[in-house]
Amino acid sequence: MDILRSRGYFFGGAMPRWFDGDGLLMQKFECSPNFESIALFLDSSKELLAFIWQDWERTVEQ
Repeated sequence: MDILRSRGYFFGGAMPRWFDGDGLLMQKFECSPNFESIALFLDSSKELLAFIWQDWERTVEQ
């Protein structure tokens, strides 16, 4: 995962049972995501967004 992060990829979500096993979605954007505009209801969703946002910030700082 460090190789992907060094190339600008960040955690985008979990893919349960993806091809008979769990997987991680790694994504890369050419522009900054607009995290502030995402409206979520559940606290668990807000926690996941915070984690994704922090992971994205780590890729930008490198």
